[in-house]
Amino acid sequence: MRFHKECQRPNPQFSEEDIKLNLALVKLGAPLTMSLSELRRNCNFKRKWEYMNPTQSEKDCIKRYQQTEGYKQKVREYNKKYYQRPGVKEHIRDYQKRYRKTDKSIAYQKAYNQRDYVKAKVKEKYRLSQLKKKNSL
Repeated sequence: MRFHKECQRPNPQFSEEDIKLNLALVKLGAPLTMSLSELRRNCNFKRKWEYMNPTQSEKDCIKRYQQTEGYKQKVREYNKKYYQRPGVKEHIRDYQKRYRKTDKSIAYQKAYNQRDYVKAKVKEKYRLSQLKKKNSL
């Protein structure tokens, strides 16, 4: 057994799979494969448990941080860069093409185009384009 520098106590070595399995069993309320006292002595299990189940004060702290303008700016910048990547753009385009061909999407578009205000908008757009063509000639 080795001592972990963060907790200064013996750190029993469990495999990553054992830790994940026991975390899942705790969520389900099923009996664990090891005793809870042994698992609590393991720093990896403890860190993951605290990450999965933060206290209310930690949740409030995270929420306040996420509402700050600096955090929002970082997220905006990241998203702007992320969605400009060629692979991501291509994936989104492909997804939209596939979605537009689904029966659900086609039915929605037909229903939307039958609305009175949409028909009026289309007629107005057509009328304006005809005026522009006349004036340009």
